[in-house]
This record gives sequence, C-alpha cells and structure tokens, in this order.
Amino acid sequence: MGVDYSTPDFNKFRKNMDEKSKEKFKKIQNIDTRINEIIKSMESSTDVIQIIEYCVEWKTLDDESPVPDVVKADAYRASKQNEKAKELFKNVIKEHPTYGWAYERYGYFLSNIEKFEEALECFDEVIRMDKNNVDALNGKGSVFFDLGKLEEALECYDEVLEGDRNNVDALNGKGIVLFFFMKNEEALECYNKSLEGDRNNATALQGKGLALSGLRKYQETVEFYQKLLEENRNNVDALNAVGNALLGLVKRQEALEYFEESLGVDRNNVLAWIGKGSAFSGLGKHEEALECYDRIIEMDVSNGHRLNALQAKGSALSGLGKYQEAIECFDRIIEMDVGRHMLAYTLQVIALQRKGSALSGLGKYQEALECFEKNRLLEKNNSIFWSDSAKMLDKIGKYSDSITYYKKSLSIEENEDTRKSLNDVIEKQNQLQKKDGSNEANNNEKPQWTNDPATDAQRQYIKKLGGNENDPKTKGEASEMITKLKEEN
Repeated sequence: MGVDYSTPDFNKFRKNMDEKSKEKFKKIQNIDTRINEIIKSMESSTDVIQIIEYCVEWKTLDDESPVPDVVKADAYRASKQNEKAKELFKNVIKEHPTYGWAYERYGYFLSNIEKFEEALECFDEVIRMDKNNVDALNGKGSVFFDLGKLEEALECYDEVLEGDRNNVDALNGKGIVLFFFMKNEEALECYNKSLEGDRNNATALQGKGLALSGLRKYQETVEFYQKLLEENRNNVDALNAVGNALLGLVKRQEALEYFEESLGVDRNNVLAWIGKGSAFSGLGKHEEALECYDRIIEMDVSNGHRLNALQAKGSALSGLGKYQEAIECFDRIIEMDVGRHMLAYTLQVIALQRKGSALSGLGKYQEALECFEKNRLLEKNNSIFWSDSAKMLDKIGKYSDSITYYKKSLSIEENEDTRKSLNDVIEKQNQLQKKDGSNEANNNEKPQWTNDPATDAQRQYIKKLGGNENDPKTKGEASEMITKLKEEN
C-alpha cells in the first residue's frame, strides 16, 4: 500500500508499553519475527483483502498495538469500504489519542471522501504533536488546494521543502498549484525535480505533461514521453501524455492510436477514455465519442472524473445538434452537490456556460442569457462571460446593452472576434436608428418579461433612470413606472 508500517513511532510505542513487564516483553520478542514477516508481506502486496487478513493475524500477536488497526482501516479505505474505515479510525483515535499516525491516515481518508474541514482538523492535530511532520503538511496542502485556497496550499508545500527540498509529494503538490496560477515554467521545474527523485512517479509524469501543454510545447512533450516509452511501452501515463500532446498538435488520428494503446494496457484508465473521446470529437465522430464518455460514467470513478465525462458528453451531444440531451448532461453537473471542492465547482461554471450555448442552439436566447449572466456575476473579470452575455443581448435585440458588454469584455482582454462582433452590433443599432428615427433604439422597446418580470423590469428601468438598484428611492421610482406600464397594457 506504499506505507512503511514499521515506524519508529510504532516501535517506541510497543517498547514503552511492554518494558514494565519482563515476561510480557519476552513474549513480544518471541513474536517479533512473525510480525516483521507480516509487515514485509503487506508492503509488497497490492491485494487489499490479503492485507486485511494480515492485520487480523498481527492483532492476535500484538493486541495492544494500534498499528494493525490503522493499516486495516487504510485497507478498508482502499477497497472503498468507507463506513468500516471511518468506524475503525475513530476507535483507534479514541483508544490511542496521542498516536499521531492514526490522525494522519484518518486525515487522508477524510480528504478522500471530501470531508475537507474534518481532514484539516486531523492534520492540525498531527502538526500540534510534531510541527515538522511532512506527511501531515502535505496532506494539509492537498486539502487547501481542493478548497481552492491556493496560497495556503503553497505555504504548506514550501514549509515541507524548506526541510526536505527533494520531497516528491511536496514538489508535485507545489507543481499543480503553480500550474493553476498559470506559472507553467515554475511548475515544470517542480515536476522535473520530482522526477529526478522518482523518474516513474505517475503524478509528476502527468503534471509535467500539463505544464508543457500550458506552455504549448507539444512537440517537446511528445519527444520526452516517447523516450520513456522506449524503456517501457506499457507506461500508460506516458502514452496518455503523448496522446494529449498530439491533440494539441491537431494530430487527432495519431492521438487516438496512443489512447487505444493505453487502454490496451489498462482498460479502465479514465484519462485514456477521456482522451479517446476528445480525439473522436475532434474527428467529427461524435457518436463514438459518446460511447467513450458513457463508459466512464458507468465506471466506479471519482466525482471529478464523472463530472469531466458528463461535461464532455454534453459537448459531444451539442456537436450532434442534440441540444436538449446536452442540456440534461449539463444540468446533472450543475445540480450535483460538490460542497467546496474547487475543481468540481470550476466544472459547474463551465457546464453553466455550455448549457447557455445549448439553449442558444435551441433559439432560447433569454434562457441562455440567464445562464451566462450567472457566470458573469460570479466571474466579473472573465472577458468570455461578458462576451457570452453580449451575444445573447444582441440576439434579443438589446443592442445598447450588447455594445456595453462587448466593450467591457474588450477592456479585460482584446480579442479579434469580440471586436468584430462589437462592430456588427454597432452597425445593427445604426441601421435601426435610421429606420426608427430614434437616438436610442432600445429605449423604445418594451421590457422583455422573463421568469421574474417585476425584478427584470425594475432593473431595466433603474438602468434607464441611471440609478443604483440598491437605492430605495430609485427602486420606488422604477416600481411606479412598472405599475403604470402594466395599467396601460
């Protein structure tokens, strides 16, 4: 399971407990050989059921040690028996409240089931006992990252690296944080350093591929991972990395071959299925892409992978013009309870945007606008969201508002397509003004009543009055105008 169970903490615990009784200590010495055999067997085993059986035997030989119970709980976690794992972890901590390793492993378990605040409490307890505990600091950094607290995560990883600059887990953790800060060169340095210590580390291999892609160094990515494949053709991380780089080079058929090869090694490799689906979509083979995404959704995978698959499936359905089915996929993502998980939340924002695009495909421009506006209010400095709303405002004939939104988008980030769209809307407004003899075409339009007509209309008239929608006086004046309009109608 990749953990050294013969820890100094455990050896000290056992010695201190038994040195009071010579007879008992003698008994422990007699069974030490078998316990060490069990430990070695577990460290080399990947069979979770066998590990649990070893723990049972270990406990019969040394019933006062907490270690076999912690290992057993970790094995339950690995086999997704979460309730059993949780109960056993809590029992160990209750019986051995000063045993730091139990808190640490329980923290990782809680993080795995997305109980982030409770996980932080466990890691903090370990750090209280041992302020330099690198496993707890790395675990805490991972939780902060999941919560979207990137600065705090970086502090944890830097603290580990101050004491151990070659710590692979901290280097990988820092790498992904820097990647999200769009500091791809620095992220790449972290992953390269990590690979110096463990050249086959899966996390570092995947992270290096991400950083190189972020730098658009697709050919360099292909060359690096192909060298690894010369040594081991069954390295699925390298196969997937080459496939993704080839997608970046728009060599979709070649990319498809690498993802197929990866799945030949590991039929349940989620990243290969996602890559294969992306290659099919790029080739215009949307039905084949859908089969890939459905395969992932049916698998026993994490919420993150399932959300990614639903996202990709919705996009493929949109590509086929099946907008209503696409909307159903996006709604599943939007409605999913993801708590405070940063990556899942990001996927929900993307799903809301793509739902808006699908609604636009159905000609439901007002509903599409509502989707885009939710994103715009969440991410006010995102030029794409301003541009999305501007397109829908154009579709429903609100040219002045559309122009305002396009200009805001361009003030955040210059874009040739956005600039062209702005000029097109300005031309439409000019044509309308000539036709109507109006100085402001939108001022002559009646409000577009939506799901909440009073609020919609109130906001529209507040805007016309040039007031603040939080100002009671302006709100009152707008309400009077709405009442008058309704009476006239």
